[in-house]
Amino acid sequence: MTSPDADSEIPPQAPTSGSPGGVEQPRKRRPRYPGKNPRKFEHRYKELRPEDYPATIEKVTASGRTPAGMHRPVLLREVLGILKPAPGETGVDCTLGYGGHATELWRAIQPGGVLIALDADPIELPRTQARMEAQLSPGDSLRCRHSNFAGLPKTIAGLGAGGVDFVLADLGVSSMQLDDPARGFSFKQSGPLDLRMNPGKGQSAAALIRRIGQSDLEKLLRDNADEPRAALIANHIVRARETTSFSTTGELADAIRRALRQPPLRLGDDEIKSAQQRVFQALRIAVNDEFSALESLLRHLPSCVNPGGRVAILTFHSGEDRRVKRAFEDGWRRGLYSEICDEVIRPGAEERHDNPRSSCAKLRWAMRSARLDSIPISGATVIDVPEQPGLEFRDSEIHGKGAFARVPVPSGTRVIEYVGERISKEESLRRCLQENEYIFSLDKESDLDGNVSWNPARLINHSCDPNSESIHADGRIWIVAIRDIASGEEVTFNYGFDLESYRDYPCRCGAAKCVGFIVAEEFHEHVRNQRLLAGQAKLSEGA
Repeated sequence: MTSPDADSEIPPQAPTSGSPGGVEQPRKRRPRYPGKNPRKFEHRYKELRPEDYPATIEKVTASGRTPAGMHRPVLLREVLGILKPAPGETGVDCTLGYGGHATELWRAIQPGGVLIALDADPIELPRTQARMEAQLSPGDSLRCRHSNFAGLPKTIAGLGAGGVDFVLADLGVSSMQLDDPARGFSFKQSGPLDLRMNPGKGQSAAALIRRIGQSDLEKLLRDNADEPRAALIANHIVRARETTSFSTTGELADAIRRALRQPPLRLGDDEIKSAQQRVFQALRIAVNDEFSALESLLRHLPSCVNPGGRVAILTFHSGEDRRVKRAFEDGWRRGLYSEICDEVIRPGAEERHDNPRSSCAKLRWAMRSARLDSIPISGATVIDVPEQPGLEFRDSEIHGKGAFARVPVPSGTRVIEYVGERISKEESLRRCLQENEYIFSLDKESDLDGNVSWNPARLINHSCDPNSESIHADGRIWIVAIRDIASGEEVTFNYGFDLESYRDYPCRCGAAKCVGFIVAEEFHEHVRNQRLLAGQAKLSEGA
């Protein structure tokens, strides 16, 4: 018989008199669990109550493990060294999580500083906010918002912050999510196959698995996790749907194991575990639209950060890192960033030993240019030609009126200036909420509303395969040719709408690359995938 751990009990409580005559009621003891280190998440009550059991937390941490329900910040010293938070500054932690980075950032910007903290997880956000408020008493200097990092521009505008001095985004999954089987992020203990940061939004991983086609699943595993055996795993999962509901993480993990243990592969446990981690990662990225949210963040970062401001992004797999590296390099070439990191920063041997979950982390950083009007054209060079070659405005097959070139327009030409009313950020937000679609960002204090009669450029239509682009140069907005435009050809540019409400804006550009909606080019693949999944769902319903 296994004896219970003597120190696993809660200290005895004083008896209470709850019955007539003051008769003492029997004490209710916490159930006893065998062994000194309970394996189940819900049994590890000491780790889940760190304020009551600091010695246990210290012991678990010293062993190289992360206490249940907690998260250890990765590359904390390096992040603080890059962002250089100073008293009085305003900064953003785009991924609050357990609050490890946020706590130190908040301390560094006091007195007088403000930290804006975002998190898409409606379960962990209030817990972390309450913990930080109890620990720090920050008052109005800590402003927590339920949003993923794609919502950064709207959050900043809504708070009236204008621009911020630094931004941190830690793209890793929090240990609180991984350790709790009820969240469905891990296969160590079976739980619901969910994987959503916000369980009340979008489809779960189980729903996705049940309806996705084999070729699409294979592509998802390859694109989102670089899974080398994507075809084999996708085939096995689709065939297993005939007998498996795939409602739990255990069922999916077992299906992957069976696929990789069949001859001629017969992979070992370590290789199978790595494949399981990649599959879960790929599905998590898909159900949370993580790549789309990241691309939206990267696209808007320069307009959110004050001149000279700093940005640091922690990634945990190659798909994220490639996107961050490409965006920073492109921003540096365009003059958006004055400096970017030459080499990726990784955790040292000591941190990897103390916190094994940090092992695959990569940190990249960038510094905002001192001038906001120093953005040259991407993909073309401005040439010395008239700034507004002849245009005529007439009926367009795309939508309403359109702009057409009267003469050939060489690539790199400033076709026309986009003019309008200069408005404050607060007024810009108010008009955006009224669905004004003609607003461009000018600087940290003001925007440009082009929905005015004296701005003919507002009639230029969107295209999924445009011949021009909008650029911000010399404190003004220009429509610039990115390829040669023939005489009589309609001038178009990509409006660059985000994913938030793209379904409200159908596209009729007629281009071969048209995705059916007015949305930024970096989201085209996502929209195609969503339309494909919707079509498959309709077919399934019809069957």
